Amino acid sequence: MTTETLHRFVEPRHFAVKELATHCTVCAVEYTNWQRKHNCGMCGAVVCATCMDVRAITMPNKGAAKVAVCFACTVRCEHKYHCDTKRAAGDDEEPATETPAEYTYTASMALMDKREFLRVDALYHYYKGCPEHNHEKPVLTIECIAPVDSWVLDVHRHQCVACTRKFSTLLRKHHCRICGEVVCKNCIQFKSALSTGTDRVNIQVCKLCFLKYYFVN
Repeated sequence: MTTETLHRFVEPRHFAVKELATHCTVCAVEYTNWQRKHNCGMCGAVVCATCMDVRAITMPNKGAAKVAVCFACTVRCEHKYHCDTKRAAGDDEEPATETPAEYTYTASMALMDKREFLRVDALYHYYKGCPEHNHEKPVLTIECIAPVDSWVLDVHRHQCVACTRKFSTLLRKHHCRICGEVVCKNCIQFKSALSTGTDRVNIQVCKLCFLKYYFVN
């Protein structure tokens, strides 16, 4: 963050009162007596330590400073989310394909540390419950859908690429219709998409593509 973003920060006197907050604004986890509460420097909301980034900024006439910013504001203000693109540990290798993309987005979370995993999960649940954000993006179009022959084969994935849970007879494999990756039922959302003409159908979208298409692009 640089000085041009300073106008986005709120004064401490406008912060939400920590004592009145019972849940984290981002991930909705309920606070306990031993959990520390933090105010986001941009929106003033009360969030937990897991959902905070400590960001360096340059203050006019004061030099470098640090400020705490919640994950939701990070995505809204920077319009991007960068993370590892390596495949899930334990999955079979497959030929690498280069896909032009404006943002580097994760295909796996197995090699990410716990904080990064919780960041994506918290953002996913935060935005999933915000209808005002859902109306900002149009429904998916046929151009967004990955052709079936480009999907990752089931045999190449032994665990969900979003949450790393091992697949079993009780935890089935599902394909995301946008990226073609293999995920579990817990990491799939059904989203409205345009098919031929003006017909709409519900398609399966993984939580990572859900975040990328609806709230990052």
